[in-house]
Amino acid sequence: MSTRYDCLISAGDRSLLLEPDGPGWSLPHVLCEQGWIADAVGAIRAGIRERCGIEVAVLREIQRTEDAVACELEALATEPGGAWHDAGGSAVESLPPGQREAVRRWRQGEGTERRLSPWQRRGWFEEARQWMTASLREAGMAVTDPVTPVKGAWNGSMVLRAGPCYLKAVPKQIPGEPAVLRMLAARWARHLPAVIASDEERGWLLMHELGGPALDPEDAPGSAEAAGLMARIQIDQAPLADRWLAMGCPDRGLEALERRLPRLLVDIPGRLAAAGVLDASARERLASTAPAVGAACRGLLGHAIPSRSIHHEDFRSGNVHRAEDGTPVIIDWNETVVAHPFFSLHRFLWFMPPPGENDELRDAVRDAYLEPFAAFEPKEKLLEAFGLSTRLAPLYALLYFDSAFDVDEALRRGLGPEEARNARGLIEQVLAAGER
Repeated sequence: MSTRYDCLISAGDRSLLLEPDGPGWSLPHVLCEQGWIADAVGAIRAGIRERCGIEVAVLREIQRTEDAVACELEALATEPGGAWHDAGGSAVESLPPGQREAVRRWRQGEGTERRLSPWQRRGWFEEARQWMTASLREAGMAVTDPVTPVKGAWNGSMVLRAGPCYLKAVPKQIPGEPAVLRMLAARWARHLPAVIASDEERGWLLMHELGGPALDPEDAPGSAEAAGLMARIQIDQAPLADRWLAMGCPDRGLEALERRLPRLLVDIPGRLAAAGVLDASARERLASTAPAVGAACRGLLGHAIPSRSIHHEDFRSGNVHRAEDGTPVIIDWNETVVAHPFFSLHRFLWFMPPPGENDELRDAVRDAYLEPFAAFEPKEKLLEAFGLSTRLAPLYALLYFDSAFDVDEALRRGLGPEEARNARGLIEQVLAAGER
């Protein structure tokens, strides 16, 4: 099923490109197979080029309804096959009601995302294009292909492509993906993206394409290989945990998790219950689990395996690719923190078939991950440690949620439907883990 994207195209002022529509006007629109705007930027751009004869940059989503997604576009050249109109003028009043509301939201600076990244603002695309082409020339590479967006229009990341090279822009974060790759490349460059140039201040990475596909989540040998690779990287980096912290990686270790238990198991659930997101029974059950969770933290700390190393917050099959020679390459390191290494394994397992559907695959991945840790403890003890980490993994997810998302601000303004669903889902996982 196609998704309709109504396009608010502006050219440096508050005017909009409109098309005649019977006695009135309409926003230009395109139909795309992709329902998520981040994946649709290339198709939207091509559709507007064909429909209106101009080049655009897709910036952000303004409004989503059952009928259409309204999005803001920046005109990069102004020779349209339509007409420019004042966004507050009479032509806008003749737009269909949903489009009028989208224009109102756009003029008020509203949108589906409350916090915008630099690439969701006017002028960014041209700045990034110039840096990308200049960096490629400086590296001695011919620039023959146009710079085109692959992914964007959301605040998570932006990816541009020119031939076999990609520019990835990530949100401002300390230390940030460029710095993480620089640190890891000293020993693990073969299993990381090949960086041509970077700008750590702006969070920009210019990289060669990997040459191979992403890992299939049901590829048992490939998944086991990826899990074992991550374990070896983490064991190698465990002695450098303090250095990673000094670089600015957040501390989400077991001690930090245990210190935050009153907030995670009492304060936040209590406020969610007061907001009607959680019932009183769930709130009380969560609070009662605090002693057992604290004991699990201390029990896991008591094992001989390293309790702190780097943790890849989005380690999953989709972020493991094959280089042309078949070497596994792990990508997307922007959210790197210091935590217990086993939480990376749980993140990987979370994207695999759930327990009960393909336990043979899950066990193979678990065992491949644990195998390098046999230098610290026998398998029986490692499985015991894994069991404790399984108990704690949902609590870690709640810690991540609290750290990466301004829960206090959200509760003050009132959670939206999706935010409330996410919060309830996390709480249910914590409760389920406590009952196992």
